[in-house]
Amino acid sequence: MFNVILITIDSLRSDMIGCYNKNSKLTPNIDKFASMCVIFKHVIAQGPRTPCSFPAILSGIYSYRFNDIYFSLSKERPLISEILKKYNYNTAAFNSNPYISKAADYDRGFDIFDDNLLIKAETEGIKRKFQLMLIKLKAAFLESYLCAPKLNRRVISWVKKTSHPFFYRSIIWKCMDRTM
Repeated sequence: MFNVILITIDSLRSDMIGCYNKNSKLTPNIDKFASMCVIFKHVIAQGPRTPCSFPAILSGIYSYRFNDIYFSLSKERPLISEILKKYNYNTAAFNSNPYISKAADYDRGFDIFDDNLLIKAETEGIKRKFQLMLIKLKAAFLESYLCAPKLNRRVISWVKKTSHPFFYRSIIWKCMDRTM
C-alpha cells in the first residue's frame, strides 16, 4: 500500500507553475515535488468555482448527479476518504476554505479534519442553510483562510506522527499576506 496526498491550491493558474510552464520560476518547491510525482497535463474542472469542483474531485462523480454543490455534500455521495478509511488508511484533511469545511460535511471519512472555522452547522433544514451562508460570509470578512506556511506546519506535524499508509488532503488558499 502507498500513501496518497491530494494538494489543491485555490485560485492558482497552471501557467504560473513551473512544472506546467517552463518559463515560470515562481514555484520551485511545487516543481521539485512534481518531478517526483504523477502530474496531469489535461484536466477539466467540473465547475467554475470551488463548491462546484470539489464534490467531483473528492468523489470522482459529476457534481450534478447529487445536486449538492452549494450547501453540503449529499450523504449518498461516496468520498475517497471514506473508501480509503475502509482499507485501513489513516486519513486527514487540513483546510481553511469555508466552502469545503466541516460545516458542509466534507469531514466524512477523515480521522482528523482540521479546518479553521471550528463550527458545525445544524444537521438539516432552513436553519442549516442560513448557518452555512453565515459561515461563508464570516470567513469572507474575517479572512479565516490560513496561508500556506501556517497550514503546512499543521500538516507536517501530523505526517511526522502518523503511521502508514495515509491519505492526506489539503487545500491552500492563495494568500496576499506573506507573514506566518
